[in-house]
Amino acid sequence: MAEVLETTPRRAIEGARDTARFKIVRSLAGRLAPGDTFAMYYHLLWIDEKNEVLEPPKFVKGQRYLLFLKSHQEDRGGNEGKRWVYELTDQWLSVQADHARLVKEAVTAVRVAHGDAAGEWSESVGPLQARLVLVSGRVFNGTPIITAYLDVRNAAGGDNTVDFDLEKATKSWAVTDEEGKEVAPTSPPGNWISTGTTQKPTLPAQARTRLTLTASGAGVLKDNDGHLELGSEQVWVFPKGTGKTYYLKGKIRVEPTGDRGQWSGTLDLPRVKIPIGRK
Repeated sequence: MAEVLETTPRRAIEGARDTARFKIVRSLAGRLAPGDTFAMYYHLLWIDEKNEVLEPPKFVKGQRYLLFLKSHQEDRGGNEGKRWVYELTDQWLSVQADHARLVKEAVTAVRVAHGDAAGEWSESVGPLQARLVLVSGRVFNGTPIITAYLDVRNAAGGDNTVDFDLEKATKSWAVTDEEGKEVAPTSPPGNWISTGTTQKPTLPAQARTRLTLTASGAGVLKDNDGHLELGSEQVWVFPKGTGKTYYLKGKIRVEPTGDRGQWSGTLDLPRVKIPIGRK
């Protein structure tokens, strides 16, 4: 959700374009956060068969819109260096925020597909990249249960297929506050039972999958802002009303097996903001 700070439409040889500047009001997914500003240009579309009449600008200064964006990093060199460039995923997908039902449905769809919070993709290790995704889901004993997922993608081209075995991976996790100070996990009593689910995907080139990291078995303390469980000795409970922001980061390492098709290496997973409190 973004508010339009300014809009500057102008004619061009190929038709017309508008450069608009926005301020983020609410972020459903991606790197942009509330308060961030960014500029984006788009081409106005012809609305007649003869290509003589252009549509009016999509954005009006001072109004708020629900935007669906895609981004890429651009290197302009010199003093400008690298920067993130944003554009509409579809020329028609810019919707005024007073369509309350559509906004609500979009929020639900984005949460299902992307989670409440998604970290940046890791650096590639061989063909693989990964990122952390967190979802604040059901409430048990007055406390929201935070589910952690691992998105894995094969960034290779051609016919490069790779096997990824999460079952054989060594995982290490750290939760930090906004100052970077580590938050110690707790070790509550519980009964951890294997789910029996196999997480050993085979990924063709450009394919991706989502794997579950969350464990289950610890007792859930009553009336807290969140319960994150990644193992019997890796449980974090977030007290209610602290006003603090917390982040999860981690590393996943798979040792070589001698099988050329089996991925091995260490994925250093960038931090992701932990969604605490009820939604």
